[in-house]
Amino acid sequence: MLSQFNANGAFGGTAMQQAMSQSNQDLAGQLGRVSSNLRNADYDRQSQLAESGLNRNSQLADSYLDRQQAAWAQGQANRQVAAGMIPGLNDSRYDAGRALGNIGAM
Repeated sequence: MLSQFNANGAFGGTAMQQAMSQSNQDLAGQLGRVSSNLRNADYDRQSQLAESGLNRNSQLADSYLDRQQAAWAQGQANRQVAAGMIPGLNDSRYDAGRALGNIGAM
């Protein structure tokens, strides 16, 4: 823009100052919009990442709880099977089985 004014022989007149001022205002407005759009895009991306992280943590917690419940249930089943084996081990004169059966008798 400055070169256009200089080519036409204008060197710092009022019209030139007004045109430069308007050009600078337009540029500032555009830069402000770009900055605002980038900030909004970053905010949206950050909120999406946070939501994704919360969902992932929730799913992991549910999965962990499910695994813990399954392990507890399996432990209970193992104890029941072992308790059912105690009389057979005791009858076969297996000393460890007899000792196991006498745990509560002491």
